[in-house]
Amino acid sequence: MKRCDLPNRRGCITTDMVYEGRKYLVSVGPVNEEGALSKLEIFAKGAKSGSTMEGVINACCILISLALQMGVPLSYLADRLGDESFAGALVKTIEALDG
Repeated sequence: MKRCDLPNRRGCITTDMVYEGRKYLVSVGPVNEEGALSKLEIFAKGAKSGSTMEGVINACCILISLALQMGVPLSYLADRLGDESFAGALVKTIEALDG
């Protein structure tokens, strides 16, 4: 399995996500020249979430991004991660960007 390469400069879409009463900003990209979202890279940031939670957030984003870049379908991740975990909520937020 080969990981796809991303361009050095790329656009993204940013949206809000609420998990356990806290608001997070989630950025998903890159957006290609036609404006379509490819969902290969995820970043999230939470206000006043603390260093431990920031570490969990970053780890979730990295793992989900790498899985998507390796070709794992987003629907598969959503089924496996469930709704209760932060990672599951993050995947559901990304899925919702489709409409």
